[in-house]
Amino acid sequence: EEPTARARSLEPRAAAARELLLAALQYLSQDQVKRFLLKLRDAPTLFALCFVPAVCWIVCTVLRRQLELGQDLSRTSKTTTSVYLVFLASALSSVGAEGPGVRAKLPKLRRLAREGVLGHKAQFSEGDLERLELRGSVVQHFLIKKELPSVLETEVIYQFINQSFQEFFAALSYLLEDVGAPGVSTGGLETLLCLGSEGRSHLMLTTRFFFGLLNMERVQDVECHFGCVVPAHVKQDALRWVQGQSHLRVASEGTDGTKGLKDTEEPEEKEEEEEPNFPLELLYCLYETQDEAFMYQALSSLPELMLERVCFHRMDLDVLSYCMRCCPAGQVLWLVSCSLMAGQEKKRKRSLVKRLKGMSRCKLPDRIYRDLSMALRAAPALTELGLLHCRLREAGLRVLNEGLAWPQCRVQTLRVLLLKPLEAFQCLVALPWQSPTLTTPDLSGCYLPDPMVTYLCAARQHPGCSLQTLSLAPVELSEPSVQELRAMKIPKPRLASIRLGPPEGVVSAL
Repeated sequence: EEPTARARSLEPRAAAARELLLAALQYLSQDQVKRFLLKLRDAPTLFALCFVPAVCWIVCTVLRRQLELGQDLSRTSKTTTSVYLVFLASALSSVGAEGPGVRAKLPKLRRLAREGVLGHKAQFSEGDLERLELRGSVVQHFLIKKELPSVLETEVIYQFINQSFQEFFAALSYLLEDVGAPGVSTGGLETLLCLGSEGRSHLMLTTRFFFGLLNMERVQDVECHFGCVVPAHVKQDALRWVQGQSHLRVASEGTDGTKGLKDTEEPEEKEEEEEPNFPLELLYCLYETQDEAFMYQALSSLPELMLERVCFHRMDLDVLSYCMRCCPAGQVLWLVSCSLMAGQEKKRKRSLVKRLKGMSRCKLPDRIYRDLSMALRAAPALTELGLLHCRLREAGLRVLNEGLAWPQCRVQTLRVLLLKPLEAFQCLVALPWQSPTLTTPDLSGCYLPDPMVTYLCAARQHPGCSLQTLSLAPVELSEPSVQELRAMKIPKPRLASIRLGPPEGVVSAL
């Protein structure tokens, strides 16, 4: 009854979508309205789609149609692709497009869409329709005719009822390997995937639709409604392409995701400029498939994924969480200079942490570390965690310690940077005797005055301390501190090494 905080924050953007939603609800009974809203509540991806007016219209139409037919709303898919396919199948049926004569025209409509998407073209002339023999066809139902006044005569143009429909038909064309018209180059699947992966906005949705159509159920739906056979090799071609992207924008080996980062914090008010992010876009494409086996094979060739300068929205988190649940053992996820959109901070995504290796320069408040702490208790595959330049304070570190000390936590290596408050450091040095598995704390870059080194050495004398390797390079230490650290190893024979070193570019006498 009261608008949620999320709805209030998106109110300007969602005004048109809300009007469409209300318009859809007014034709339903009270019981149907309840089922409709419960479905949206339980399907966060569908809910997110409802904030895009054109897609909201499609979602509402599909759900309302299912309610009218008494169908189970739980069968409605969570992906954009399947919602569009259900809508398109209903539209084809309503215009009597099941006959062989009409089906013969559909490949030409798909080619028109494909030519337009590749050529940044959303408006088509009568000549374009004549060239593809579409004038007067029933499939022209998916086009809108417009008359544009000009000086000499009125110009007639056609466009798809919505740009997203053009992109969907284009994706179908790539799936079914439609042959282009003579003299018109529409490129092959490789063209779509390569251009789409470059972050070109006019092809991103087409690429997502294409991957969504690779799902086995969607393939069967396409073959049923379009009366054609989807080539079996198309899915394998797409998989091989994804597996060939292992060299693109992943964490460089040996960098620990920190290459080029200085030991300084950025101002809180400075906003990172979000850029097209290949790994995130690739995960969106894999999410659309809803095929766990396909996703597992695809991600096996990408052992490390790095997401940089991403402000995570609700749908981003859903996609990322789903993909991380399906990825192979040993998958590594780096988050660099990432943040959460306002209103997303309470959303717990513990499955992300099961594959998370490091976060660098991420703008996360202390309360987020409560979720991180809870996730550490259920992430047996996570053995290394890096929190680099993440403004980790005492409050956040205290709750994080609870997760690290949990008996089921398997984190062996913990890397932190910029722990300026001494209280936060005191929380950190107590970890190796609280956590039996934490053997390698890496404090490189931390500020260590003499009193903190003394406290560190004293904590390491605890009988239950599991410390085996302590990394302090590059950290500038006084001579007394160095002697204390070296002496610490004498009563701790299990302490394999203490790595000391000068700051970069500084010649040390130690």
